[in-house]
Amino acid sequence: MDIVSLFLGASEGRSIVSYEAYIRIALYLDGFGYYRKNKARVGKSNETDFYTSVSLGGIYSNLIVESAQKLLGENYCERATFVEIAAEPETHLLANIAHPFRNVKVVRYGENVEIPSDSVVFSNEWLDAQPFCRFKFYKKRGWVELGVDVSTYPFREVELDEFSVNAESFKGDLPTDALDEYCLDISLDAEVQLSRLAGGSWSGLFLTADYGKDWLDLIQNYPEGTGRTYDKHKVDGDLLDQPGSKDITCHVCWDRLQAILEINEFSSTGLDRQESFFMKYASEYIQKVISGSNASKESDKRKLMELIHPSMMGNAFQILWGIKE
Repeated sequence: MDIVSLFLGASEGRSIVSYEAYIRIALYLDGFGYYRKNKARVGKSNETDFYTSVSLGGIYSNLIVESAQKLLGENYCERATFVEIAAEPETHLLANIAHPFRNVKVVRYGENVEIPSDSVVFSNEWLDAQPFCRFKFYKKRGWVELGVDVSTYPFREVELDEFSVNAESFKGDLPTDALDEYCLDISLDAEVQLSRLAGGSWSGLFLTADYGKDWLDLIQNYPEGTGRTYDKHKVDGDLLDQPGSKDITCHVCWDRLQAILEINEFSSTGLDRQESFFMKYASEYIQKVISGSNASKESDKRKLMELIHPSMMGNAFQILWGIKE
């Protein structure tokens, strides 16, 4: 089946779709979507597309484990299930380390998320992998929602005649003024996913690592939007190029996501740069790695510095967390 027929079929014959609908097909359509393919996406090799904290293996895993123990207590962790959401194919965070948790549950991209009663729920770059909407502001017309014409390939960006269903509910949150032709990318689907998870009848800790900005930053300082693709470690702003073969993502909006945790009765929440989070909650493990002196420990030190140094992943990633009692 050619790509036009595929997109028209997936969109029930509609030739003009919202960006959210387009991205959902490009990322998650069975047999086609980027995240439906059983392929290695994460790592430093030429065959992968991007590099992230989980690529550093046991060092990152142990930092997360110690942080969970510090926030919840060792006794709680011993009776809890560690749930990893959106783990990469054929691996998971705790696969190769000793850990204190009673059980481990792994949820792959697109699978239903069911959380046991006492849990530590972790995800790395899960929320930024959700479809997002794209808006543009015009001084004379206000905000319009952008979409995609999928009737011919290459696809092209178009303005929608009216807001899509999800965008309509969000319209009132858009600022009343902005720079002319200012572009805003925001994942309302990420907010829906987090709301479902946070509203469940479970207790414990939620931890998610990702890259994002706060609301004011997104609506004032990124006139081209934050949407982009990743392919073989190359970043591109053309969201319509080779759909199904590239990751499509944008920055998450941290303060809107943190508000969702608070609305759902998470008694304690926080948002920290990755460096700051691990220095506060995994300092004993950090000290243990730094004090090592053999060759393998030197390798561990390099990985640790990559994770926490401000010029590397320490500042690029943030960690949102919350405790639900």
